[in-house]
Order: sequence, then C-alpha cells, then structure tokens
Amino acid sequence: MPDGEVRRQRRVDHRRAQLVRLVQSEGTAGVADLAARLGCSVVTVRRDLAALAREGSDWKRYHGAVAVRGLVVERGFQDKMGIAEDEKRAIAEAAVALIPEGAVIGLNGGTTSARVAEQLVAAERRVTVVTNAVNVAVQLTHSGIPVVVVGGTLRPLNYETTGPTAVRTLQALALDVAVIGADAVDLEFACSAAADAEAEVGWQFSQAAETVVVVADHLKFLRRATYRMLGWQDVDFVVSGREAAPLVAGWHTVLTAVGDPAGRAGVWRVMHDPERHA
Repeated sequence: MPDGEVRRQRRVDHRRAQLVRLVQSEGTAGVADLAARLGCSVVTVRRDLAALAREGSDWKRYHGAVAVRGLVVERGFQDKMGIAEDEKRAIAEAAVALIPEGAVIGLNGGTTSARVAEQLVAAERRVTVVTNAVNVAVQLTHSGIPVVVVGGTLRPLNYETTGPTAVRTLQALALDVAVIGADAVDLEFACSAAADAEAEVGWQFSQAAETVVVVADHLKFLRRATYRMLGWQDVDFVVSGREAAPLVAGWHTVLTAVGDPAGRAGVWRVMHDPERHA
C-alpha cells in the first residue's frame, strides 16, 4: 500500500476510534454534533457509522441521531456533574415554568433535579419542596424555601434516601407536582432507573403527585436502564433539551410538543387517560 494511502487509512481509523469513544461515553449523540466535534462533514460521519455497522458495531440510528444499544449502568452524582450542564439549566427553567406558585413539589435526586432546585431559588418561587436527595435539601437550606426531607437509607453514590422508610413517607404525602429525573427514556419501556431502589422511590413520587414532570437530558433518550420506574400512564410532561427533538420525532402516539416559552428546551405533553389519578 502506498505511503499516502497508509496515512489516509490511519487518519480514518483514528477518527472512527474517536467516534466510537464519543458515542459510547455519551450514549446518544447527534450526527451533526459528532461531525463538529470530529472536525469533519456530516457525510463523513454517516459513512463512518455505516462502516462501523458493517464491522459489527451495534448502533441504532434515529432521525439524525445515533445511540449505542445496551442498558444504562448506574453512575454516581459526581461522575455525572459537568455533563450537558447548559442543557440541564435550560431543562430546569422549562420545568420550573410548569410549576404553579404555592405548589408542594417532589424532587428526586440527580444532577438535573439539582438544577431544578437551583432554578427554584433563582426564580424566587414560593413553593414547598419534598425531596429524598440530601444534596438538594442542603442546596435549599438558606433559600427560604420550606423543605421536607424524605427519610430512609442513604445511598452514598448519589446522596438519595431509599428503602421502606422512604416509601412509607411518600405514601403519606400529597404533592401538587413531582419533578422526576430518569436514567433512561425509551418509547416502549418509558422511564427507567439503573437502581431498583431509586426506581421504587421515583414511582412513589409519581403516585403522590397530581402532575408528574420527567426531566432528562437528550443523552438519556433511546436508552433503557434495568428497572422500569414510570410507565407513560404515570407521566404528564417530559422536559429535555432541544437536542431531544429529533430523537422523539416518531413518538406521536405518546408525546405531543407544547413548546418552551424561552425556546431553550423541549417540552412534551404525554397523551393518556386524564383520569389517571381517579
């Protein structure tokens, strides 16, 4: 093989190795975003994806996005800090806009939920927060927002309380809105969590609330975690970044876009029986 061809093939191999690392680390990525980050054209990325698929890499494509098949594994709170931070702030703003003044709201743990708590303070909302996330409770300590901390067994990985005590506490409460972070969002499997204890607590939050808002950045979409947390019948709204729009473009039987007044996030209403809580 001529030297020029060898160098070209090395560049191709290097770019494809970078592509694999990017998608595996983030789970879901837009083709245009991948092209920008790799410094090549969208056509080149699509050609590389096709080549990788022929070689046996397990991709799935959906309206301009690519995702790695497989289950989501559990990661700690600190491991997720810094991922999609701008998107999570936009999600938080849109989610808080759905919460009426004076509401009692539930917040589970996770980095997106922490951004929702941050936005509640920034927007000077008059609400009461019920949370099983110790870090969220501490975050709100000096905000003037009343906080009810759900007891239970603390999971150091993500600062959340879970277990029978947490479940019994939530069963004894009535919430206006529950804002629930999920590890994965899928059309068929709905909203799931990587830990069974967190899935149970998330479901209990949903059952205690009149309105349920799921918050998840676009990297969580087209994926499944091990434990189903919420079915679509348990959810009223889904809030994500604008990047999620192409990922859910074919979910017309479940979601209908309602828009974000600020235009920085995507807000979808879940279509289901309005008598869910009856």
